[in-house]
Amino acid sequence: MPGVSGVAVLTRLVHPKEGHRKIFAMLQAYMDDSGTHSGSPICVLAGYFGGERQWVNFDKEWSRVLRNVGVEEFHAKRFWGKDREGRRLDEYEGWSDEKVDMFLGDLLRTITSYRIYPIGSAVVMREWLTLHELERRYLTGGRVRGGKIYTSGAPNKPYFLPFIRNVGQAANYCAEYLKIHFAFDRNEPYSGYALDYFRTLEQMKLPYWRRVGDLTFPTSAEMPALQAADLLAYQTYRYAQERLDKGLETKYRTGPILTTALLKAKNLRQDFKLFDKRGLDIVLQKFRKVFHDRLNHDANAKDETPQ
Repeated sequence: MPGVSGVAVLTRLVHPKEGHRKIFAMLQAYMDDSGTHSGSPICVLAGYFGGERQWVNFDKEWSRVLRNVGVEEFHAKRFWGKDREGRRLDEYEGWSDEKVDMFLGDLLRTITSYRIYPIGSAVVMREWLTLHELERRYLTGGRVRGGKIYTSGAPNKPYFLPFIRNVGQAANYCAEYLKIHFAFDRNEPYSGYALDYFRTLEQMKLPYWRRVGDLTFPTSAEMPALQAADLLAYQTYRYAQERLDKGLETKYRTGPILTTALLKAKNLRQDFKLFDKRGLDIVLQKFRKVFHDRLNHDANAKDETPQ
């Protein structure tokens, strides 16, 4: 829709659960994933949230930066992609390093110029796969009451852990009288999974749920904000991958691109979580105390099973 902000289009498309017209002031979060393909060592979900007016202005500036260099839509994988000879691909073919740096700098300045805030989570798959099924159920939505876990969660879908973490953390920043709406890049099959997870969260009646609005699946071509989320998710994946390669216990600083993308975080320690062994141990600490006997019994039974 030429000349119309993607956020404005989204505002028209979103309808409230209560059936009445939305107030114009609202929060909007845009999320994208990276590493959700089969065999990926890390699963990432990341993006930004902010007020509707901030996004309207952001859309215009981001689109202007792209028009100035003749790029229709930013995709991080394509932007950083190279052929076997190290040459840039697609619309970036023939670009000098100086042009690449200037373009990326303009995109990052656009992100940091508006009151939009980064949020994200990543799961290390090798650590996820070592968890007991009860632990994976709990981390993906299983509810505990009276020493029992009484909802199934999604133990075979690690994507739900960063999903539930990001939705909850963003909603916690939303005032009681507002709602925060979520947009995920239209990506099969994960858009279907995201919708299922969203419905599951609604059924769980978590404390923040009254502040959670609607879930939509626009394309990144329609929503420049999703292109910024793609950049953040891609860089988060690369950072987590490099930490994994170098050893997660080794202190490893974020590079300048990710550092800039994270510059506006409200609370970096809380808003960005890497669920490696240490991260999983922390969030499972209380759960393991309650289910200590069951977890130990199953672990011992597994060790005693003839190979």
